[in-house]
This record gives sequence, C-alpha cells and structure tokens, in this order.
Amino acid sequence: MIVKSIQSQKVQARCMSYVTNLHQAPSYYVNGIKYINDYDIEEYRPQIQAFLTKRRTTKREIPPKAHILKDMGAAYANTYFQQRLVPGEVLYDETHLKRLYDGDSINSQYIHSVFCEEYEKNLLENVCQKRIMNGSVPSFLDKPNEDSIREKTAELLHTFYKGDALTPLESDIERMYISEKLDKHQKYQKKKSYRFKVKWSVSDFNRFQDQLNYRMNDPEYFANTKPEFQPFDLDNALECMYVH
Repeated sequence: MIVKSIQSQKVQARCMSYVTNLHQAPSYYVNGIKYINDYDIEEYRPQIQAFLTKRRTTKREIPPKAHILKDMGAAYANTYFQQRLVPGEVLYDETHLKRLYDGDSINSQYIHSVFCEEYEKNLLENVCQKRIMNGSVPSFLDKPNEDSIREKTAELLHTFYKGDALTPLESDIERMYISEKLDKHQKYQKKKSYRFKVKWSVSDFNRFQDQLNYRMNDPEYFANTKPEFQPFDLDNALECMYVH
C-alpha cells in the first residue's frame, strides 16, 4: 500500500500498510479507528462482492504464528540470546519521535518506529528467535529442522508483506474488481454520488497495470522501485471465463 498520513485530532499517525492485501475488506479498523476503502460494494457483480468479503489473514495474526513455531532447541540458546531485539510492541508516535530526536536520545526503538509498520517489529523479533541468523552453523543432524524453520518463517514473511496467495480465479476476479473500481472512481468525480465513492490509491493504479510489486513496501520501497509486471495467462483466463 502507499505510504500515507492519516490526520487525527492532534497527532498525525504514520500509516504504511495496516492491511495485508489491496483487496482488503471494504471497512477495516486500525487501533480502534474505522477506515473505509470502498463505500458501496453492491455496485459490483456477485463474485466480486464475495471476493471482497472473504476472510483473509490480517497482519496482527502473523507474529503470534511465528512465536509458537518450535525453535532449534536448548543447544542453540546462546545463539538466540545474541539475536534478541530490543522489546517494544507499540511504535512511537510522531510527537514522541520528535521529543527523542530533540533530546538526542535516538535508540533502537526509535529506528523501529521510523522504518517499521504496525506488527512488523513483533514479527521480526519472533523470526529472530527461530532462525539461525548470526553466522552460526547448525549441525548436520539439525539441518533438516533448520530448513523447515526457514521455510515456515519465509511463508509467514511472504504472507505479511505480499498477502495470502490467490488462485487463478481469484486473480481474475481481482482484475475485474480493480477495473470496476476505476469506473466507480471516475463516476464519483463526475456525479459526486455517495454510491460511487471509493479510495483510489497509487497501489490501485499499479495493480490496474498488473504490477506484482504494486504495494511498493519491503523491500521494494527502500531499495528497488522498478515495477515487475505479471504475465497474462490466456488459458487460465479462458477457463475462468467459463466459470463466470
């Protein structure tokens, strides 16, 4: 999702990507505050409405899943001790960051609050307590267990940053949704009717062009911003057309 600032009464809360996918539910909550992505989904086809209301993994669910994974055991306790991160489940707000900066008290939690989004710090902390990442080499007998941990944590990281994997039919419905959402956005600009109101973002526009990295966050946001386009599969498209 695009980097944006949400105006509140007194503070400006930094909001990078609170939701997992572009196709999140029409309404979602962040710290008890309701935000709306699409105001009236009854304008869409039934399959799009079902797609938008499907239950998907949220970001706050992923750090606990990493926490309950089985680690390499007591033999690697010293390794995990060296990989500990500073505690801090809640990111500092903008006012607190400014106060720390003015007082020359920049610490690790300050860096996390600047560069991490909500729940990201917790996920990285739990992953560091499962993987062997400090240069130590597990024994040959423990290698299968270490490979399994890396595979499971990689899957959780992919879900956190990229969202749940979509089936070919869901990808086709997503294309339909983005196209019709753009039509609604254009109608709202002309008619100013509430039934056509949507939030059209840069991420929406990138996905409309079939970009794989349309969210432009970790690691693309800070490193490679070159777009990656998804190839069009005609066979899957024809098969999905029969289903529609």
